[in-house]
Order: sequence, then C-alpha cells, then structure tokens
Amino acid sequence: MGLSSTHKITMSDLKSFKNKYVEFTYIQDGYYEASFSN
Repeated sequence: MGLSSTHKITMSDLKSFKNKYVEFTYIQDGYYEASFSN
C-alpha cells in the first residue's frame, strides 16, 4: 500500500526515506510528488 504526499524535500527527509522505496516526481521550485512503498 502506497502513500503519496507533496512537500519540499530536505536532507533529513532523504535520510528518513533510506529504508523505503521512494519515487520522486519533480513538480516545481524544489517540490516533489513522493510515492512511498515499503
């Protein structure tokens, strides 16, 4: 089951994503659509 959210990606976000499969789609100005699945 996936979770989608839109937010500005930070280094701490990237670190917290390290144990997940994350797919980012660029939207604008540093914001991404992030699709998560564990």
